[in-house]
Amino acid sequence: MNIVRGWMNPLACLRGIGLSLLAIGIFCPLTAMAQSMPPRFYWKTLSGANAVPLIVTSMTGNTNPFDPANTVTPGAEFESALVMAGYAHTFTLFDRAAMGAVLLPMGRISADLIAPGGTPVSESVSGYGDPTVEFTLNLIAPSRR
Repeated sequence: MNIVRGWMNPLACLRGIGLSLLAIGIFCPLTAMAQSMPPRFYWKTLSGANAVPLIVTSMTGNTNPFDPANTVTPGAEFESALVMAGYAHTFTLFDRAAMGAVLLPMGRISADLIAPGGTPVSESVSGYGDPTVEFTLNLIAPSRR
């Protein structure tokens, strides 16, 4: 039996995994893609289950929380809270596990800043966002019964 040198060495295996993860992190950045996606959640369980997700995010700082560039605004103070509530149900469709969900975003954002003319400006807004309907169907994974 011929064993290629390094394949059975655990340290070499861990080094290969580490280099692979580093390459994926460099060449496939997920932050830009995640910022452009609508809100969703991933939940895989047995068919017939129900869930009520509640996702809360709160942000404070001198950058607009909804600006993907995270541009710092001197003299500004932003404060935001986003809450997503919904309902999800898992079921079987074509002998495969499936899930349907409805998410409703709601929240508020307020900003205090100094306008270019030196005038202080304060704005605040709150309300509901567009509801999101989500459907997933497992195509590759084994079926659930």
